[in-house]
Amino acid sequence: MILDSEVLVGIATLGLTLTGFSGLVAIMGKRGSGQWTGGERVQFIELAVISLTVTFSAFVPIVVSLEFSGDMSHRVSLGIITAAHLGCLVRGLSTVLKTPDARVEYAPGVIFFMIAGGVLIIGASLLAVFGFLDSYALLILLNLLWLLFVAVVNFVQLLTNSSYMDDA
Repeated sequence: MILDSEVLVGIATLGLTLTGFSGLVAIMGKRGSGQWTGGERVQFIELAVISLTVTFSAFVPIVVSLEFSGDMSHRVSLGIITAAHLGCLVRGLSTVLKTPDARVEYAPGVIFFMIAGGVLIIGASLLAVFGFLDSYALLILLNLLWLLFVAVVNFVQLLTNSSYMDDA
């Protein structure tokens, strides 16, 4: 499978769009006057960080292909994107664990589902980077789309948060 640059640019555009919409949730409800819960702060920061990670990571295969070709290009790209994904996962998990009321802001089971999915994709990606799997392009897309999914979950959770709804 060969990655099409138009698909990657489309994913980057979605990531950037989510980054832009993060400003919308920042001004809605009580948050507009600075009344944020700890969980809302965590979700907002995760939304911004992950959507920007998707935006920039989507361009990695395009840039790497200028130096490398074929499977090596995909393998190097996958390694870089997997490192970014792992960084987001570790950062998000440590932030959620440090912020006790952050877990309350998510629907039941959402954090476990996002972490489990991320760990599985990162694990498969590491196997590919080290030569045990050949699905480089598929795993690049899975990493990017999973991060995009996590950003969307944070966006939706912020939009449907009870502190926003109470003020509406």
